[in-house]
Amino acid sequence: MKRYLIIITFIIIVICSTQTALTKPKVAVTIFPLYDIVKNIAGESVDVKLIVPPLASPHTFEFTPHEIAELQGTKAIFCIGHNLDNWVLKVRYAYREKIPIITVDKDIKTIKNNGVENPHYWLSPLNAIKMADYINLSLAKLFPNRKGNFKRNTSNYKGILLSLNERTLKLLKPLRGKMLLTYHRAYDYFAQAYSLRILGSFQPPGGKSPTPYYLKKLTEKIKEYHVNAFFVEPQIPIERVKSFISDLALQIYYLDPLGGVKGRESYAALIRFNRNSILKAFK
Repeated sequence: MKRYLIIITFIIIVICSTQTALTKPKVAVTIFPLYDIVKNIAGESVDVKLIVPPLASPHTFEFTPHEIAELQGTKAIFCIGHNLDNWVLKVRYAYREKIPIITVDKDIKTIKNNGVENPHYWLSPLNAIKMADYINLSLAKLFPNRKGNFKRNTSNYKGILLSLNERTLKLLKPLRGKMLLTYHRAYDYFAQAYSLRILGSFQPPGGKSPTPYYLKKLTEKIKEYHVNAFFVEPQIPIERVKSFISDLALQIYYLDPLGGVKGRESYAALIRFNRNSILKAFK
């Protein structure tokens, strides 16, 4: 009998040890483009959870109690910062053990629009490379026994991003200096990377509602530079700008700052989608 108890005890210990070894640590990420970058660096070593679902806007996102509960056991939350996803601070102290918040903007020079800092720096692939490097370092600090995997994954992924950037540079080279009219100021970093220019946006910097005077000045610029392409976003209902579009006889094209849906299932696919939409508008 004693022998059987020893065997059973040994089996239980082995099972528990195996389950512990198979349990992956968990991190969370605020928006899809960052989620995809983190997932590429983490590989299969870490469970990566996306907080803001596709087609939702991080500008208006609010946690539900259920979503906060799902973050229990999270070892860190990766975010963009700069007032885009500051709501993530609400969960920092939701549990007894404080969850580290990691902003991935290290070594990135941000752009200001009328004194308002633009948080959409991830839309430049060269910035995404800097983000990948910092994510690699951050994950290695959190999970040092997996740092070899992170390093290999980072090297491979940076190669993908460099190829993406080179291809985009080549395709958009004939469009240098072209003016983009957008729904909101999400594309300054993309424009800067590929020598495009932002004429203006329907929504003023900082997310405020456009005033009649603001729209009057924007309309004057549209007419002055003979711009007829208007880039809207899938996260924004088109009804908000229907009269603006019809009054100026603008052609509609889509740029997506977030992705995570069919055709934009990865960060690289998101950049290609935006690149191809711009090419289509100016063909």
